[in-house]
Amino acid sequence: VIAVLEDLTEDALIQILTKPKNALLKQYQQLLELDDVSLKVSDKALRIIAKDTLRKKTGARGLRAILEKAMEDVMFSIPSKSGVKEIIFNERSILKKELPLIVMNSN
Repeated sequence: VIAVLEDLTEDALIQILTKPKNALLKQYQQLLELDDVSLKVSDKALRIIAKDTLRKKTGARGLRAILEKAMEDVMFSIPSKSGVKEIIFNERSILKKELPLIVMNSN
């Protein structure tokens, strides 16, 4: 028997993405840190991910699918690039499926 006690809100979904010790966003940040690259996601981008999850009615599990889709190209291309310092996801990279901003080292 599956029963939903209360629907998740947009704010609750954002907390699920960012707050727990093993939050999805923290997992991706740690993976990229292995290549000395930091990952940032704007507040607007987080809201868009949460809204999309609510629209699709996929709950917390839907967060993973949306974030994985956005991170797909980055996770495969960044290790082969040298000099990448930071990756910044903004609302355009989530909404329009554009590549995130890539900040290079100034060396």
